[in-house]
Amino acid sequence: MSRRWDRARLRRSADLGAMTDTELLAAVPDSEWAFPEFYRRHFFDLAGWMFRRTHDAQTAHALANESMALAFQWAMQPNRKRVEYPKAWIFTIARNELVRWRGKGSLETPASDDVGLALPVADSRLEAIVEHSDLYAALDELSDDEAFALVMGYGEGHTIDEVASTIGRSHEATKKMMQRSKAKVRRRLVSGEGV
Repeated sequence: MSRRWDRARLRRSADLGAMTDTELLAAVPDSEWAFPEFYRRHFFDLAGWMFRRTHDAQTAHALANESMALAFQWAMQPNRKRVEYPKAWIFTIARNELVRWRGKGSLETPASDDVGLALPVADSRLEAIVEHSDLYAALDELSDDEAFALVMGYGEGHTIDEVASTIGRSHEATKKMMQRSKAKVRRRLVSGEGV
């Protein structure tokens, strides 16, 4: 498999749709369609999260793409470790990219350039990022642990014990935190606050 991104890979592969994110990442060196499926599943969540923090759709798009390019570079490495919580993993990469962007004060995308993922930005993609910003505004009100717990528990379907282990809290504390966080997000979305 080439270490460069082939735009034709953005087409959907039906057999990959049934694979988990962990299975997709494990298949990357052998399956040319595995990473594009992972990208398709998570790009807009990532870009929306970035948009709520940068307030600029083009910057959010570039930072989300750079995060995905870094993930692709990692996935191409031989003998890499298995990723147990892929969504939390990609958001950790994104958080690091956001911190780097804020620290430097300029947008640099070396990984995107290296793997050929520096794609032109269509207006429809930018509109989709902005359109999903209500949810991201509501999630933005949560602490990192609360947001990760909601994404892992409700978004990815992990058990409370798996979430608790990841964030370093007890089962009961995690369960209560997730219930409170879900209620906070629901209130924000219904009332229109956080937009």
